[in-house]
Amino acid sequence: MADLTYRILVCESFGAEGLALLKNYKKFEVNIALELKKAELIQQIPSYDCILIRSQTLVDRELINAGIKLKLIARAGVGVNNIDMNCAKERGITVINTPSANSISTAEFAFGLMLSLAREIPAARQHVQAGLWDRAQFVGCELAYKKLGIVGFGNVGRLLAARAKAFCMSVAAFDPAIEHATMADFGAEKLGLEELLAQSDIISLHCSLNQHTQNLINENNIALMKPGMMLINTARGELINENALLAALERGNISKAAIDVYPQEPPAKNSLLINHPKIIATPHLGASTEEAQKRVATLLAEQTISFFS
Repeated sequence: MADLTYRILVCESFGAEGLALLKNYKKFEVNIALELKKAELIQQIPSYDCILIRSQTLVDRELINAGIKLKLIARAGVGVNNIDMNCAKERGITVINTPSANSISTAEFAFGLMLSLAREIPAARQHVQAGLWDRAQFVGCELAYKKLGIVGFGNVGRLLAARAKAFCMSVAAFDPAIEHATMADFGAEKLGLEELLAQSDIISLHCSLNQHTQNLINENNIALMKPGMMLINTARGELINENALLAALERGNISKAAIDVYPQEPPAKNSLLINHPKIIATPHLGASTEEAQKRVATLLAEQTISFFS
């Protein structure tokens, strides 16, 4: 019997190192079709054994059921909330991702946003570029001895905690799945969510999106926060109720926020959130480093080869 050939459809940008591994594997036929509309993807998917995606492609029940030969969904990145996991399970389709490959990049980016909020770096840059020099507008705050609250203490949360400790910050974390001793090993105090919201000067979100965390930052939870605190989200846009955040910024309950992820990506150009003067808005850059992209692509390609082997 001749060796089987498996067809791989790459739907989103993927690192060259990973692509080379896939293309050089003798059992694979690799096709790249970026930015397909859903109808086009549904039309193509029936002839493929594997689909390789990132965060933009919605792999819903309709698409999965159209993939009559589909055996593997390979997600480059951490979350799988853009995949109908129940449908994949019903169909016996395996889903793989790369939960740790971009952790360092995301933790460093979250810390960079924290520094940017504390010292108002983006606004100061725009100020100087406009030919102005009013230094009094940009009196910031130090991070030293502030309390950082980390919601979600997986790989990224732990790396962020280590960096915060190096800046003489105190660190607290909320994560029901992580024991006190594990958090203590990384220099973090385990708190309940309400305690963390009430005590933290800065809160950074690093939890997954599920029924318990959707709209986690809502009107009720914002009311528990320390007045004037700062908020950072590099995890999932749906963790925050945008209307509640906007209202809190207007009232001053939250003094500033840095948002890298959105419920709809890209967000509308006229979005009140991304255009708010107290917001630093970035285009989902947490994992956007050369090193992370190489690790993600290589690891996912190796996992894909292993699966079909």
